[in-house]
Amino acid sequence: MSGSHTTLAPARHAEYLAEVSRLVHDQVDALYAVLMVVIERLPAPNAVATRPTVTHGDRVIRVALGRCSVDIEARATSDLPEGASRAQIFPTGPAWGTARAPDGIIARWELRPVHADNASPGYAWMVARTEIPVDEPEVAAVLGHLLACQAADKHLSAV
Repeated sequence: MSGSHTTLAPARHAEYLAEVSRLVHDQVDALYAVLMVVIERLPAPNAVATRPTVTHGDRVIRVALGRCSVDIEARATSDLPEGASRAQIFPTGPAWGTARAPDGIIARWELRPVHADNASPGYAWMVARTEIPVDEPEVAAVLGHLLACQAADKHLSAV
């Protein structure tokens, strides 16, 4: 009995890691969709002459405007080496994300299970250490950092 149990453990672990990878990929796609909605809603007569350019990889989204950029990156439990304590590093869910500009971290998010009324659990990005879901206002705040950077850069170029 213990022999079959030990052969199932690695297979289950591999299934878990594959499931986490799919989940994080899907949730980064969802975050990208929210970002694109926020970008589309930027007012036309903005201080910005052009729209930000967005590149989207498996776990990284880069938003650039002129010389300014913000990277949104997701890290998952499946990224850790064998033997690492996933529960200690990721205590709230299977992944966390950061929005980072060259001058530092703008936002931290956690991918957590959420339970809608009478529904099977799903996952959503939440502002770290809060119960606030990451939606348009939170993504707009990150984009606001990029716009402020670009405006400052434009101002410095004019001086």
